[in-house]
Amino acid sequence: MESTTFEELSFQKTKDQNYLRLSNTNMLLNILKKKRFVSRAELAKMVRMSPTSVTRIVADLQRLGLVRETDLFSSGVGRRAVMLEIVPDSLYTIGVHIDNEFIRVCAVSFSSELLAIERIPFSSSDLQGIICSCLKMYNSIISSYELNPKKIIGAGIGVVGVTDPITRNVLLSPQLSWENAAIADSFEQAFNIPVIIDNDVKASIIGEMNLLGIPQTIDTAMLYLGSGVGSAAYIQGTMIRGKQNAAGEVGHIIVDFEGGKLCECGRIGCLQTHVASKYLIERAQEYDPTINSISKLRLAYDAKSPWALDIIDNCVKYISMAVDVLTAMYNPDQIIIGGALLHDFGSIMPDIIDKFQDTIVVPNISGNTVVMSKYYDVSCSVGGALLAQNTFLADFLKRRI
Repeated sequence: MESTTFEELSFQKTKDQNYLRLSNTNMLLNILKKKRFVSRAELAKMVRMSPTSVTRIVADLQRLGLVRETDLFSSGVGRRAVMLEIVPDSLYTIGVHIDNEFIRVCAVSFSSELLAIERIPFSSSDLQGIICSCLKMYNSIISSYELNPKKIIGAGIGVVGVTDPITRNVLLSPQLSWENAAIADSFEQAFNIPVIIDNDVKASIIGEMNLLGIPQTIDTAMLYLGSGVGSAAYIQGTMIRGKQNAAGEVGHIIVDFEGGKLCECGRIGCLQTHVASKYLIERAQEYDPTINSISKLRLAYDAKSPWALDIIDNCVKYISMAVDVLTAMYNPDQIIIGGALLHDFGSIMPDIIDKFQDTIVVPNISGNTVVMSKYYDVSCSVGGALLAQNTFLADFLKRRI
């Protein structure tokens, strides 16, 4: 058996110490981001570290400009302790949302606040054209809000379809006509920052939970209604991803075996053919060929056109079914309903709650179980930016601590 040299032992010890220090630094930063104002003494108690170790880590974070002392003091007995807080403009991350209706780009601060967002209508699935549009919005945000590009540590891109965050490929996106599309490298070259890719609904639930102030300890599922239908679940602090990150494709559950419409996946009777905006418009055009948007369908609904009432009643019925499915699968504390469909029909969506409560599968779910999103237009891009922060902050710290 080969013996381990002193140099090898020293290297391993240094490596372990560096890993522990980086882990502790991340832990302190997460607390500061959640608690806002915390003293060094409070930090030491929370993480069960010595005051000396906490002081050393805080000094590193102050040197990097990530943490600062405030004018506030703790109100405890004895000597008043100076409070610490995150420096919001010390770092930024970029979020991008790509679907077949709009492309959005946003900037998020280190304190997880949305700073700016721009969007343009989707016009083509050509990758280079999409990158060019995203780069224009990115540069516009930097210029308009005077962001320092050197403080931007990465971007997170939410894409409609099945994505692989490990290989950073879009495995399949029928809406964009992409298959095994390696888009990350092209975005990195254009933006000149690291990039992470994820499914749009999984990015959206991260954004929604942040914007709604939902702690990661609260089991949460999301039903996303837009150009397609998808779901995501954050259970016991972990995203449910499944093989190839494909968990949550609830839109392709077959719910209509007789007389159903052909889905873009090639099968007949999928849930999304009753709920997704594309199919709602197709159904409306069977009665009125001038209906070419969800907004016009809403006008027909408000005018109490019988066919429009039937289409939306049918839609609500199947949304209720999807909420029931998510309840049975995950038994979450709450379900967020989000997506572009809420822009025009959010005001009638509370009907879903009533139908859901009448047909509930899993009993004893307390609280306001179904939550209608107020952030359907920004949640995916914000979630992408937060995903980038979680992914690239460790590398940023590793290079500097």
